[in-house]
Amino acid sequence: MRFAREADDGGGAAGEVARGDDDAGRSVGNAALLDPQALGYGVVAFVSLSVDREQSTRERELERQIRSFPEIVECYTISGDFNYPLKAVARDLKELSSFLTDRLLHVSGVAGVRSTICIKEIKPLAPLPVSER
Repeated sequence: MRFAREADDGGGAAGEVARGDDDAGRSVGNAALLDPQALGYGVVAFVSLSVDREQSTRERELERQIRSFPEIVECYTISGDFNYPLKAVARDLKELSSFLTDRLLHVSGVAGVRSTICIKEIKPLAPLPVSER
């Protein structure tokens, strides 16, 4: 596999994962890192989503719906005022606005959203710092 040859200089953990030789359970899947701009996604937004406390018993359903939106490329659960920080992509601001107001805000349990538009990406998703043991 080409990825394995490029990722590994001779039998290390990075090459094992790239080849799929992950018998230690370190790999959770494979994905290609693609340039959002090249695919027509001109807007990257960080969205803070807060949950209605009365709807907290329906957390699994809310998370299922979040996973179903292709616009959301990352999501985490955190403590604090906003429960779910999301990373979303859209072709333009109009599309982002439509997604937030017409779809995300209508998900049962969502109390509010706050979005921040990314101006410039400084360090994109990077590989984990894997060291040999």
